[in-house]
Amino acid sequence: MPDASESFLKKVLEPDSVAVVGASTTPMKIGNVIVWNLVNGFEGKIYPVNPKAKGEKIYGCEVYSTVSEVPGNVDLACLAVPRELVPEALEDCGNKGVKGAMIAAAGFSDAGENGKRLEREMLRTAQKYNIRIIGPNSQGILNMKKKLDTAFAPHKDIIPGGAAIVSQTGTFIACAKYYSEVFGGVSHIIDLANMCDVDFSDTLEYLGNDPNVRVIALHIEGLRDGKRFMRVASEVSQKKPIIVLKSGVSEKGSKAIQAHTGSLAGKNEVNKAAFKQAGLIQAVDLDEWADIAKAFNILPPLTGNRVGILTFTGGLGALLVDACEEFGLELAELSKETTSKIGEISASWLKVENPVDMFTACQNLGIIQAYNLLLEYMVKDESVDCLVLIIPHFTGTVEPRDAFNNIKINKPTIVIGTTAALENAAAEWTKSAQELEKMGLAVYSTPRKAARVLSALYNYYRKTAQK
Repeated sequence: MPDASESFLKKVLEPDSVAVVGASTTPMKIGNVIVWNLVNGFEGKIYPVNPKAKGEKIYGCEVYSTVSEVPGNVDLACLAVPRELVPEALEDCGNKGVKGAMIAAAGFSDAGENGKRLEREMLRTAQKYNIRIIGPNSQGILNMKKKLDTAFAPHKDIIPGGAAIVSQTGTFIACAKYYSEVFGGVSHIIDLANMCDVDFSDTLEYLGNDPNVRVIALHIEGLRDGKRFMRVASEVSQKKPIIVLKSGVSEKGSKAIQAHTGSLAGKNEVNKAAFKQAGLIQAVDLDEWADIAKAFNILPPLTGNRVGILTFTGGLGALLVDACEEFGLELAELSKETTSKIGEISASWLKVENPVDMFTACQNLGIIQAYNLLLEYMVKDESVDCLVLIIPHFTGTVEPRDAFNNIKINKPTIVIGTTAALENAAAEWTKSAQELEKMGLAVYSTPRKAARVLSALYNYYRKTAQK
């Protein structure tokens, strides 16, 4: 497998210079927003291109009439022009020696015979000049390391991290800030869209060797070369987890995909078996996809399936026990030393067992001291492989960093907020959750979600350790 530094995608996904063909002086037009996103982050050269606006400036960048006129090298061209103009624009890019093109226009293989003809013409031109294509119908590329953002939607405050999202829809890059939050921080978001050239296998090869990527999340509508995908995915999944969300699993969903990107969805049972064989983790919906990816992104490796539970509420603790059994996890049998120490700070009448009732310890010592001591005892217990805390939301008088700052938590630890859904607590809990995740604790809303992601962690690391 080629190293990321040698990959042909390096200059496409890590460009030093970008031309925006079809750049516009009109705010909120596609060719305007792409330039705006680049100006507000990208540290390389930015070249707006539009013959009708030659000599003008867009957000301080001089506009050129063609790519060939640009004074410097161009690594990546973003084509924000109608589909009929794409082959001509690619010819211009080829004459300049452009390495890659992101094509925004739709209406190619997804739009009848005329669209398919245009796509063939576009590919002939690209192959003539050895230009690699992202798209068509792509809504952009995000690379946080290079501060590259070629999306149509204006972005601010995207959270950097180790999750790389590769999709066939623009939803994830259009809503990059939101998805950077739910994935625990992103390194890349790449919309392959119709995928006429660069595909999932290409991006997996590249991302598999990128040290900034901890987990890869794929949204797949269809695959062009299933055998190559299986080979590449099998290799990459040994180095880092790949979480798959497959759409088009129903007959009508498959037809919707054909209309959306022109892809063939394939048989659901065949896909499921193939993904499992390649070592991929398949999610059932968007929430689970993001939940599992976030766990791999934030938490350390999980080497055992014994769960220690600290809870404020017996009811949710019992639900978590049920969920652990459902997903093949075991309750840790706490050591005598641990139960003795917890008993010393809890009510005398409390029977200390797993799940551990935190309430009386917090009454006796206060939240900050109780949290720190209880966590310390559980972390040091060798019979506990991972931890789940079920706690109420933090108030303005107690900050997460205070409650968890005296002990190094070196085991995968999940926090469930019992009052996160309360209207007057939602904003406080969101802030607290972000702080906790910066500290390396993953936050989820239900016991079942916590058990599902811990199961995914355990099964992945167990299987990769065996190979």
